[in-house]
Amino acid sequence: AVVSTQSTGNDIRTRADQATLARLRSGHHKSFRAYQHRIDENVDPSCPHCPGQDHTVQHWLTECDGTAEERNRIFGTTSLTLDILSANPPGAVELARRTLLGSSTL
Repeated sequence: AVVSTQSTGNDIRTRADQATLARLRSGHHKSFRAYQHRIDENVDPSCPHCPGQDHTVQHWLTECDGTAEERNRIFGTTSLTLDILSANPPGAVELARRTLLGSSTL
């Protein structure tokens, strides 16, 4: 699969985007239920879209049915690896904006 590594035009310019990217790369983003579960065992770590799968950065970026359409729209494919966080940081932040940030279901 060919993955677009071109900038989406939304360069990482703001401190908020830099912080989001750092949290995505570390897996320590408050929107990931598996991360929330590490802090509070009462939080269900499961993905809201994929029963039986933990809601981690790897699942969200590479496997989740709930992000597949946006992954395809942003990167031109749904077949991604974690390397995309370095290969296309603006795309990763854009995916977070569209599927994680401010979302009530993720």
